[in-house]
Amino acid sequence: TWCPVCIKKMGSFHRFTEKFEAAGGTVLNISQDKSIGPVRAYYARSGFHFPVYLDTTGHLLDALNGTGLPTTIFIDSSGQEVGRIRGGFDWDSPEATALVQKYFGLTLTN
Repeated sequence: TWCPVCIKKMGSFHRFTEKFEAAGGTVLNISQDKSIGPVRAYYARSGFHFPVYLDTTGHLLDALNGTGLPTTIFIDSSGQEVGRIRGGFDWDSPEATALVQKYFGLTLTN
């Protein structure tokens, strides 16, 4: 709710999440906010309906060697990190579709 790049990219990330989950993937959206109230309000205003988890201390980002927000980490079914994106990314792009195919063998459809 406070990260300008995160806010800018949330619309495309929401659309990506719907396609990825429809193809069989799972997304864990983790917010770094002080409390869940503002996050829920932002999601409601924006029409987002995917689950969000809260990291109020930043410990999770630190444990995952995150260096800033937004950070997207791709983890395969065996729990291994297979890719990472730091910063803004266009989740509606052909590159996003290619990453999903590369890392998970899934095909996104509209």
